[in-house]
Parts: sequence; C-alpha cells; structure tokens
Amino acid sequence: MPKLSKAAIALCTLFTVPLAQAGEVQCKGNEAMLQRYLGMFDNVFNGRKMELIDEYTAPDFFSHDSAPGNPQGREAIRLLVTNMAKSFPKRHLTNDLIICGGDLVVAYQTVEGTNDGPLFGGLPPTGKSFNFKWIDIYRFKDDKVAERWGAGDALGMMQQMGFKLVPPQPAEAAK
Repeated sequence: MPKLSKAAIALCTLFTVPLAQAGEVQCKGNEAMLQRYLGMFDNVFNGRKMELIDEYTAPDFFSHDSAPGNPQGREAIRLLVTNMAKSFPKRHLTNDLIICGGDLVVAYQTVEGTNDGPLFGGLPPTGKSFNFKWIDIYRFKDDKVAERWGAGDALGMMQQMGFKLVPPQPAEAAK
C-alpha cells in the first residue's frame, strides 16, 4: 500500500473538516463557496425553503443521479426536496464531514427520519425510522451549484423501514 507524504497528509487535513468535532467550519481558500453550500443545505434541504432554490442553483443545474425521465435544471432540486418532504416530513441531514477543493464541495452526511408519508410509486407510509449515510458532491460555477452527484445506502434505509430484498426466482425449467 502506498504511503502518503507528510505534505499530502497536511494538504488533506487543510481541506477536511469534521463538523461534529469543530465548532467553527473552515475550508481554506474556499470559504465563500463553503458558505453558499451551507446556506443551501440549511435553507433548502433541511429548511425546505423552495423559494430559495434559484438563489443557490444555476438555471442549467444537472443532477447526475436523477432517475431517467426526471427533470433537470432547478426543477430537479424542487422535485427532490418536494418528494423527500412528502415521504419523510421530519427528515434531517447532518454534515459529518465536508471537503472543499477547486470548484467542488463534497459532503458526507447522516440522513435520519421517519417514513410518515407515501413513498415513491404510491406505497403507503411504514411509520418506521431510518438512519443512514449519504455522500453528495457539488460543483459550483459563478457562485451557484451547477452539478450534483449523490450516492448512499438507500438499500439500508429501505430495510430499516421494513422492506425486504427478494431475489428473483430462477425461470421454471423447460418441460
């Protein structure tokens, strides 16, 4: 396994901030971009203030993990926040770690909530709580979020809400 030089370790330390351990958030050289991200995070994702989406996102915003057929642009964020608010009205995200570099903000988060509303596809609410990890990557352009990539333990969330993973059954043997 390759070893990191002291300079590489120092550089990584400069750009990583464990928020759970730090009273003050720092992101050396990217403070303005970090503040824009935190504003969007607090106001739009946790505060559900839909009227502020245009303030934080570019008109041509692109979400790399949207479902096929879902809109892009600012409507992608509106749809995401709206759907989450319907299915999980008390959902809350916490930034556990933020890494900034160049035009990117990477956020490692804890997502927790309860399924108190209908799930996507019209499934009834389970009433069960969940707690799982998620990572988001945001690219900024002209002080606004231009792109987003996201990935997390959605399967773990579904299992915590009582859903079971059922493997497909093999096709019946030819007669």
